[in-house]
Amino acid sequence: MKVKLLAGVAMAGLFAAGAASADPNGWYGAIDAGYHMPEVDTNIGVE
Repeated sequence: MKVKLLAGVAMAGLFAAGAASADPNGWYGAIDAGYHMPEVDTNIGVE
């Protein structure tokens, strides 16, 4: 009984979080853990 209740609450939480993050007027969160290299323009030449 407790396992089914816990699973039901977990599923409801997942669906609620998905709907809240898809709301255009609601909150937005993002995590970026990547490394970014600055873009350098190497196409400059003398004409």
